[in-house]
Parts: sequence; C-alpha cells; structure tokens
Amino acid sequence: METLGDRGCAKASEFNAQAISSMASFKHLPLFSALAPVAKATLPEAKIIEGTQLFWAVATVEYQDEDLLHCLSRWSLEQLHHFAPQQLAGVAWACGKTNTGSPVIDAITSLVASHGISFAPQQLAITAWAAAALRRKQQPFFDMVAEEVLTLQDELSTQDIANLVSPSAWSPATTAFTAPPCTAALAAAAQRLVEEMEPQHLANRWGRVFFGSAMDFGDF
Repeated sequence: METLGDRGCAKASEFNAQAISSMASFKHLPLFSALAPVAKATLPEAKIIEGTQLFWAVATVEYQDEDLLHCLSRWSLEQLHHFAPQQLAGVAWACGKTNTGSPVIDAITSLVASHGISFAPQQLAITAWAAAALRRKQQPFFDMVAEEVLTLQDELSTQDIANLVSPSAWSPATTAFTAPPCTAALAAAAQRLVEEMEPQHLANRWGRVFFGSAMDFGDF
C-alpha cells in the first residue's frame, strides 16, 4: 500500500519551498532525501517566509545534508536584513539544532545587538540558546540578552528559562548570565513558574551540577 511519504517521493519534482517545509511534521527522511535537490534548486527564488520555514523544517526532521545546509546558510546570509524577528529566531534555532551555520548565527547576533531589534521572550531565549550552543563568543549580544532578561522576567515561560539556563547556554561565552542581576531575575521567574515545571525540568534547570555556585537561589 502506497504511503503519503511514498507519494511525496514520486511527486518530489512538483514541490516548491513552501510545500517542502509543510512536510516537516511527517519526519519522513526518505521523502526529504527526494526533496533535497528540489529545495536547493528552488531556494534562490523562494520568498523570505518560504526559505526560513524550509530551514526550520530541515532542522525539525534532523535531516543531515551538508550541501543543503550550506545552501540554506548562504541564502540566509544574503537575505538576513529582510528577516522579521520571528524569522531571525527561527533560523537561529535551526542553526543550533543542526550544529551548522556559525556565520549565520554571528550575523544574526551582530544584527540584533547593533540594531536593537526587539525580540519577544521566546525569540530572545531561542536565539541566545542557539548562539551559546554553537559556542559563539558574541559578548555584546549576550550582554544585551542579560539586560533584556531583567525587563522581560515576568513574561518568560518555563521553556524560555530552560533555553536561557540550559547546560549548552551556560557556557564561557555567556558570562553576562552569571552576573547577579540576571541570575536573580531568572530565579524570580522560575519561582513564579515553579508549579508548572515537571520534575525533570527542575533538575535540568537548577541542578548545581550545571551551575556550581554561580547562582544563589536562596529558598527557591
């Protein structure tokens, strides 16, 4: 019996960037293998929303194609100044997820820090996580994130906190996060949301195995 993935493989040449990105929910790697050449061919003509969603889709299905990822990174660098904040954060997440595109992350963090781009809490946390996960040393960006945490602490979700204080985010590149004003804000946000946290989240986020003595949570 023919599956949807099989049907997609047979029709691969008829897909455009938007249609390819919509297939991410299937996580069908053979289908993405069939679609990869089409994606590379259609990317130069893709609209901003199509190209950024395609990058997100490739990262979501964890499809590893070095040439496709290179094409997506190069396209992102060329189109970066046209990205909305949501698209900047989405591409940053895709770079972190695929462990690729360091020049893209550097360009995004530099753009955000120098132009004062306004991020929603989720977008800020995702971008910070991606930059730290790739071990990028963009201190002006991380300093800006630390300042934004003070402003946005009442709007942070449990997932935002997870991204900001995950082991990958707590790296030598993110020294601003270890400053008392920022750690106090994160601890206060965590206290507000403690009833929403699962046991594994509590362990992952606040275990001193990750933070040593860097964060003082008091009676948290």
